[in-house]
Amino acid sequence: MLGLRNEADQFAVRLTDGRDLLADSVIFAADRPGATADLGLEAAGLEADEDGRLWCDDHGRTWVPSIAAAGEVVGFPR
Repeated sequence: MLGLRNEADQFAVRLTDGRDLLADSVIFAADRPGATADLGLEAAGLEADEDGRLWCDDHGRTWVPSIAAAGEVVGFPR
């Protein structure tokens, strides 16, 4: 995140790629670990990184073709 500003009744969050996300409210949680500790990733053929997050492409697909990921297990949206 590069910046945050108030625009009328919304907040504009400036992302590092230059895009702005508009929202009614913003919660900022820096360095929050991924919520993967109790998911049994190994049994599914997946492994979390050092921050507890899963790798996925821009469409939420992991390297296991039948498993997609979103939310607290992948970090901030792309």
